[in-house]
Amino acid sequence: MGLYAVRTVSDADELAQLAPVWDALTGGVPFRGPTWLLTWWRHFGTALAAKSCGAQLFALAVEDDGRLVGLAPWYVERSRVGGNVVRPLGSGKVCSDYLTLLAAPGNESGVAAAVVEYLCTTARCEWDRIDFDSAVVADPALSALFREFAQRGLTIDREPRAHYWRVSLPDDWEAYLASLSKSHRKQLRRLATNVLDTPRAAWHTTDDVTEFERDWDVFVELHQRRRQDLGEPGCFSDPTFAAFHQDVARQLLQRGELRLHHLTLDGRPIAAEYHLGRGHTVFAYQSGIEPTALADEPGRLAAIAVVRQAIAAGFTTYDLLRGDEPYKAHWRAAPLATEQVTVIGPRAASRRRYAILGIARKMRRLLQARLRRSAPVAPSQHAMPNASPTPVAVES
Repeated sequence: MGLYAVRTVSDADELAQLAPVWDALTGGVPFRGPTWLLTWWRHFGTALAAKSCGAQLFALAVEDDGRLVGLAPWYVERSRVGGNVVRPLGSGKVCSDYLTLLAAPGNESGVAAAVVEYLCTTARCEWDRIDFDSAVVADPALSALFREFAQRGLTIDREPRAHYWRVSLPDDWEAYLASLSKSHRKQLRRLATNVLDTPRAAWHTTDDVTEFERDWDVFVELHQRRRQDLGEPGCFSDPTFAAFHQDVARQLLQRGELRLHHLTLDGRPIAAEYHLGRGHTVFAYQSGIEPTALADEPGRLAAIAVVRQAIAAGFTTYDLLRGDEPYKAHWRAAPLATEQVTVIGPRAASRRRYAILGIARKMRRLLQARLRRSAPVAPSQHAMPNASPTPVAVES
């Protein structure tokens, strides 16, 4: 078989026309799909263009006789110092996880070869480097892509990043409890019996668009209160970030993929969860808890409710996403290795740019290390005895 045909899609409307086939290539991961990524571009694309020398879509559609078999949903950001940097849509503070080169099953190698051929010939002057953050080491399509780049002699820098963590869910709650340590199992049973399963507690899941605005406000309020209690502004203080999530969450609700929950205790909200559910997996994206209710263990209570509900709904995986927080192993999540990967373009100018940036990065790290050594050590102001058991991905 020869190489597939590759073309650049730089218009959002044209890219949106690929949505039905694109959606089928995501492998059940909502962060890879057109709903999440096109909405991200609509909210963040203008901001990216305003703070740089320009940013535009740089999606690569891979076709076999006119049929879409692969897609690189990327954009390119231009700057005077860094040059033209290609990144996946959804990159940055939103922390869109499991981003990859999309390919129909069994076509990963062919799609990767076609993309690399295109980037190194037809589009060689359009990029200086490609940055992949938290790329899954074992991802078949990305592994094939990096292998193709290496075979062409391109420089590839790799650096380990925080793991993804996934819990395999059994058929019932008692079987899941049996997989935990004896002490953890005892704690969860106590909380379920004494609090969660009593009239004091109520667990609410948003399943109607008429409830969305009210429930979304509850989640944002609890998320912001917890982050501000820890001395941070909270990510929803960023208007672009807040607008993106309200927009995409509403769309996901209409698609049946939003799992927005909150827990009330004695009539007041004390925990909220913003999750995505697709296929067999629940993705635990963000959470919030009431800081004045830590003694009631709202994080653990919400986690019990989430896992029990996911099992009852037939989900087989509870994905805690990126971040190496200790609680994840405690809940019997298994790690998945990731890495930051940077591919340097084939032109000599691209290699020179990256070398200069490397020197600047090294100097900055040395300065930061010197400042850390000279700074006084302050005692911790914010112990987290009842941190929520779902990740606050955007705060990393």
